Amino acid sequence: MQFRTIPILMSILFFSVAGFGDEPISQAKLNQRLVTAIDTGGDQLLVQSILNQGADPDVFYSQDGNSSPVIYLAIGEGRKGNFGPLRALLKNGADLSDAKILGYAAGNTRFDKLERSDSQEVVRLLLKYGAEPGEGLKSLERAKSNLGNEELNVQYFAKLKGMIEIAQAEPADTRYLRVHAQRLGDLHLQTGRNHSGN
Repeated sequence: MQFRTIPILMSILFFSVAGFGDEPISQAKLNQRLVTAIDTGGDQLLVQSILNQGADPDVFYSQDGNSSPVIYLAIGEGRKGNFGPLRALLKNGADLSDAKILGYAAGNTRFDKLERSDSQEVVRLLLKYGAEPGEGLKSLERAKSNLGNEELNVQYFAKLKGMIEIAQAEPADTRYLRVHAQRLGDLHLQTGRNHSGN
């Protein structure tokens, strides 16, 4: 009698660990998990795991009565030095067609020394994945006019402006091909496949 009980218990344990019989997670719950993970400083692995389960990288979240794409939360995390959520969203095809995204990253910062450095990395990532550079330059000019000519501010703006101008000089078709090649490469890294599909 004891020998028959052990295989049954092992089967129950296997199915519970493997997730068989669990209710599927709704899209709304997955999206909320994604927003919560980013908002609470989750790392790239956590955010990627939730995206792999089917969360929408373009989901909107509400804060103070305003609704924005979750990439804005990830940009905020990036300014604090946590670039993982932003990388995960970008690698999963987050929509960068909103012209304000780069402007938000480039022009809206508290400009302390650490955040300036982190904002540069955020802008670099957004440009790498195809954010439209034009609005970034406009936002930089607006932000620059609100600050003094302190040497650190001048250096910060010069670096960001240079990064954005280089991206702006790249033809749109070339940028499109480069961005999609980058995303394809990221996808192959995530799935462990090479370009031949093996």
